[in-house]
Amino acid sequence: MLHGINNRFLYAAILIECDFRDDIGKEKRITGTAFFVVVADQIYLVTNRHVMDLGFTSEKYRKFSLVRVSLWGRFSGDTFQGCELPVTSNKMILSKNELNDFVCVRSPRLITANTPQLKLDYTISEEMIATKEDFERDITVCDFVAFPGYPEWYDEVEKRPIFRGGTIASDPRFNYSYKRNMGDCVAYEAFSFDGSSGSPVFALQKGIKPGSGIRFLDYRPGRFVGINAGHLPSASASHSGISYFFKSSAILSAIQDAT
Repeated sequence: MLHGINNRFLYAAILIECDFRDDIGKEKRITGTAFFVVVADQIYLVTNRHVMDLGFTSEKYRKFSLVRVSLWGRFSGDTFQGCELPVTSNKMILSKNELNDFVCVRSPRLITANTPQLKLDYTISEEMIATKEDFERDITVCDFVAFPGYPEWYDEVEKRPIFRGGTIASDPRFNYSYKRNMGDCVAYEAFSFDGSSGSPVFALQKGIKPGSGIRFLDYRPGRFVGINAGHLPSASASHSGISYFFKSSAILSAIQDAT
């Protein structure tokens, strides 16, 4: 199968750990996945808002503040390393739609013991980001998708993320809702679990890439289409097999609005 995704895309996934503390000193840690996109030659760190804002989805955590962000992954080459994202010197960009569960950090300042700024090789280019027009024209139901990340079953010896796959379940031209308005999201048949929060979602290539000067109407290159945010439970509270992601077009709009 010619799907347009290779090993390089696996390492777009970065492990993120966020530490929180409330007003009486109680602490809590959230672990998920993050990634980097490039828009107008600027790098943005992207993850779920519920990963970096503990009170976003739960009222009982409203008094918890973010005190530390750690990132781990293969930022350049094949060396696994960690860094800190200073909380006070990095501003979070949010969507104008409060239901959209993602956050972006423009030109993130990443600090390690050896260098004040990491080199970033595994970024998602702007030309790969699916726009609103792409969702209306080229992204369809039953498209195959894949999302790299750090769920429970990632490679703990080599510290490598893993890919999981699925297919788009709801009409991506419109926003999916489950019992309520959920924002700019799409339902897809896939098994996402804790740790997959924040994983980038890629739509696989359609058709065969034509040669120079030849145009195939059924060809579409691989696209970054969104950020995984969670899954829906079944009546028995187990995994329904349906997960959802927030659209890349919404992420692009938030970045453009902020700049």
